Amino acid sequence: MRPTGASRPAIMAGVMSLVLCLGVSTLWADSGQPVDLAGEAARVAGYLLLLMALGALAVRISRKYTPGIGGGGPIRIEDGRNFSPGVGVRLVRVGSRVWLLGVSRDRVTLLAEMAPEELVNLKDQPA
Repeated sequence: MRPTGASRPAIMAGVMSLVLCLGVSTLWADSGQPVDLAGEAARVAGYLLLLMALGALAVRISRKYTPGIGGGGPIRIEDGRNFSPGVGVRLVRVGSRVWLLGVSRDRVTLLAEMAPEELVNLKDQPA
């Protein structure tokens, strides 16, 4: 299984922490003190899990707040679905006007213009 784009930062943070912890363990071993390898491995695994959890939390938070960053203009993408890579639909709002757009790799097509009242009715219906 290949990691997705969202999990790559968490994986990279985990790998970097593992390398850092192993480097610190090597320094301790060179200082003449005995090293408990099982204890060190458990500690490294704990740090790795902690950093992976923090990375996953950072990805989740960034996904939640990314649309609000730099998106203070009048154009908003209300919702969207992909049917295949590069092909899907988007619900776009500009002020009080709303459009349903079909999006493909080489064109954007207006499928329907909707009244804002229609969106309220659609949100109340189960998916």
